[in-house]
Amino acid sequence: MSLTKDFVANIVSNRLVFTEQDYVNFMNICNKKADIVEFKKLKSEISNYNYKVSNSFFGKEFIHPNEVNPYRINYNLTDIMNEMKLKNQKINADDKLTKIINYLQISI
Repeated sequence: MSLTKDFVANIVSNRLVFTEQDYVNFMNICNKKADIVEFKKLKSEISNYNYKVSNSFFGKEFIHPNEVNPYRINYNLTDIMNEMKLKNQKINADDKLTKIINYLQISI
């Protein structure tokens, strides 16, 4: 499976709120090129997993579970990636994604 599909599948299976920018930043910390075409395709199919896309008044787009209000979420995946200094860690992309999810499960 591609890293894009892995990212979306793991985030969705853990019922987390994310943005396209979170995806792009994750790909950057993994030193991979973001596949925006594949991401947009997955985003268009996100409703099959009880997820939806919401736009804020200021234009920020959130991808979130139907029952979650994205404006009430107190975490930001990009900030967590930066806080954990994942860009400097010499581990593979799957381990970086696992670290992010484990961090959120512990802190939420």
